[in-house]
Formats: sequence, structure tokens, C-alpha cells
Amino acid sequence: MGEPDAHTALPRLGRMLQAVSPPPTRVVDLCARQLLETALLRMARTSPEAAGELVTVAANLCEGDWTTMAEELESLRVAPSPSSSVAYRTKQYLDSNYRTPCRLVDVARSVGASTRLVTQDFSASYGRSIHQYLIVVRLKTALDLLASSDEKVTSIATAVGFGNVSVMYRHFGALCGASPGVFRGSRPEASAAKARIDPDLPDTNVGAVTIL
Repeated sequence: MGEPDAHTALPRLGRMLQAVSPPPTRVVDLCARQLLETALLRMARTSPEAAGELVTVAANLCEGDWTTMAEELESLRVAPSPSSSVAYRTKQYLDSNYRTPCRLVDVARSVGASTRLVTQDFSASYGRSIHQYLIVVRLKTALDLLASSDEKVTSIATAVGFGNVSVMYRHFGALCGASPGVFRGSRPEASAAKARIDPDLPDTNVGAVTIL
């Protein structure tokens, strides 16, 4: 099991503490504070940007009443860790599997979240739908292959995940403003087209395609 995500765990922990009665005895109180300290220190390891504040709160658990501690925990705001967010894991999956159909149900199963959460988080984080992201990634990879190889357009369409060459032609016309053949053997044209279709989407983290 991974470390707890402070972004979601802290508010939930604060609400839980507010909802329950304070420990009835000094021994139980001490044990509860030790458990809470352990949880906070574990969260600090996954949220380096808030580690200092979390460690401070953990160190002060021996002081104050439970109501005050609960309110403080609930008020702490920790940004989601990129590597633990649903959107980030979704992007990692898409970057590794864009050559396949990438059905939403398979994406959701891979990242361990519901299809609704996957679509909402991805759109909120990257400003585009999963479908739009896949089109852009596939087009950029197709442009690279057109500029650097003499493979048939039909083979490239299959290799980058479009499946149907007519689908690739349609997206080329809509986003690149020209048919695939215009970019054959021309790296400058391909680079310019990649920048036009999505200047905010870097080419890193996307695996290269080898056509067999």
C-alpha cells in the first residue's frame, strides 16, 4: 500500500476528528496522538512542498485540545502530488498506450478510478478531453514518422493508433491544415505543424513508434 495522499487525507482526517469524542483516558489520548503523528509524518514524505508544515503540526500534537487540532488539520491545504493524481496517472497511461484503442473503461481500470473521475480530473488538469489528447499525440507521432521514414500512410495510421487511415486524414485536415503527404520527408514542416496543433503539449514522455 502506498503512502497516504495529504491533499485528500488531511481534510478527511480533520472532519473525522471533529465528528468523534475526545479520547476518554490519558493513555488512549497518548496513543491516539502517536498514531496521528505517524500518519502526518507519512504524509510529509509524499508532499515535500508541505512537509515542513506537516512536521510542525506533528511535533505539536502533545499540546492543545482535539477540537483545535481537528480544525487545524482540516484547514491545511496541500496541493495534490503530481505522481499520485488521477490526471497524471491517466496521462502516463495514454502516453504509453496511445497506439491502442485506449477505451475509457480500460484507462479507468488501469489508474484505479471511476470513468467519471478520470474524465473530469484529466480535463481539469490538462484543459482537454482524453479523446482530444489522444488525437494530438497520435498526430504528432504520425508527423514524426512522415518526416523521417518512407512508410506508407496506411501503416503509419495503424502504428500510431488511428486504426483507419481515413480517420487520420480527417484529423490531419482539421488540425494540420493539409493531408499527410505534405509532410513527407520534411522535418521543418512537421515541426511547424506539431507546434500549431498544440503548442502547450511537449513531445517528451511519449514513446517512439517502430513499424514492423
